[in-house]
Amino acid sequence: MNDLNLRIISSLILLLIGFCMIATNDFMFLLIVQSFYLLSLWEYIRLIRFRNFELDENNVRSNTLLSKTKVDLNNFLLIISLVISCIFFYCNYFIISFILFCFCIYSLNILNKQNLLVTIGIIYISLPFFLLIYLSTLSDFKFYILFVIFFSLLVDTFAYFFGSRIGGRKLAPLISPNKTISGALGGIFIPTLICVLVFYDKDSLLNIILYSILFSIVVQVGDLIESKFKRICGVKDSSNIIPGHGGLLDRFDGIYLFLILISLLTILDYNFFFIS
Repeated sequence: MNDLNLRIISSLILLLIGFCMIATNDFMFLLIVQSFYLLSLWEYIRLIRFRNFELDENNVRSNTLLSKTKVDLNNFLLIISLVISCIFFYCNYFIISFILFCFCIYSLNILNKQNLLVTIGIIYISLPFFLLIYLSTLSDFKFYILFVIFFSLLVDTFAYFFGSRIGGRKLAPLISPNKTISGALGGIFIPTLICVLVFYDKDSLLNIILYSILFSIVVQVGDLIESKFKRICGVKDSSNIIPGHGGLLDRFDGIYLFLILISLLTILDYNFFFIS
């Protein structure tokens, strides 16, 4: 089975999970969100620990060595505490959530000796999950979550398809050697075209086009951010949880930044074209 087919299968599974998040009860929603949050944090902290290891001259950094890297008990307890802080946020205990979150970041910094990298990474990974809880309080939540997932998957799939079929000049060879300009353009053009066809409205056509292009770029920038971090750590994938696609950080790379943007625009009371 080739990489494209694996991507499509993992995309369908992710869409199914998205439907479960909006079609089931609050407990199932919270369980799915916190499970993904825990696994994302685990992958990130494991990468940080892997980067901190001093390898001898006979070893090079690789996913094989990454798979042997363990998250120690202290780090894991702090990861669990971050998940608990997110649950407190869900229960509207905002002050307790904030204090616990800050304590966890401070403690993780001490344990892993990478102050800036740990702080920025944990905040970047955590924000989408906290904002997802905020979006869940809105009446149109189901439209938000399905659009974010479906649009991100369109960008990822068509960027990979055009990039692998057409090839050409590299987009950012020092960050992600396999990404091409043709793939980036395909990841912009097809999702934008689909949004125009699905949400067509003569009066807001320009708005649909411009924001679809913006969303496509944001998804791909999110992908590059995660690729840059993996390059810093010397690995190709964040883990091997998802066959053919690596880990959750690999699968959700574009979704993280896209979800942050959508949430901020929602807080600013922007009227999205995909909300009926």
